[in-house]
Amino acid sequence: MIREIIKEAMELHKVGASALADAIGISKSGMASFLSGKSNLSQSKIENVFNTLGIEFVIKQPQIKQRPLNKRDTIWHEMFNCVKSYHTNIGTWPSSYSTDKRIKKLGLWCVNQRQYKKIGKISDIRKQMLDSIGFDWGEVLNDKWLETFEALKSYREKVGKWPYRKSDNKDEARLAAWLYSQRSIVKGNKGCKMPLDHLEKLESINFMECDYRGKQK
Repeated sequence: MIREIIKEAMELHKVGASALADAIGISKSGMASFLSGKSNLSQSKIENVFNTLGIEFVIKQPQIKQRPLNKRDTIWHEMFNCVKSYHTNIGTWPSSYSTDKRIKKLGLWCVNQRQYKKIGKISDIRKQMLDSIGFDWGEVLNDKWLETFEALKSYREKVGKWPYRKSDNKDEARLAAWLYSQRSIVKGNKGCKMPLDHLEKLESINFMECDYRGKQK
């Protein structure tokens, strides 16, 4: 399994066995023997290989010449770097619901990566690169969704009406904006499909019956 991951990464970056051997400080014959399955590398060397072929390789090893990536890989790397930069500067992951076209594009790319992982169609090296920047595969986002849903449900039960988008109360306005967004997704206005479990929870509180002015139809 480890050898296959390494070979896939080498193919992705067009790195030969000799260049990789030089990068981690072993002989060329030693690397060839490892890749063919005739010998093993120490744990520390394996870690060096993964670091080299991951994000570290692209940024910190300019002395190892790479052939150009194909167009699809080039686009993926460009998007990866944009998402990484966005997260570093903003502190959150780009949202596919953003009204800013650039941010929405990055957000949709993130949605696609999560979906590819879910159906097993993301390569190991791409997953490792995303893991290296702490990419949120959906668990944190789902927790935040559930937290907001419970807050909305609690508000409706306590106050007896739906939150008002233009309320002076920031928490109420935030819940109202979130509710509006969920309804838009269901109606297809956001270009995204709502997960079935989310839809079932929203339907359980009759969320489509509100007119977003604090009243029910």
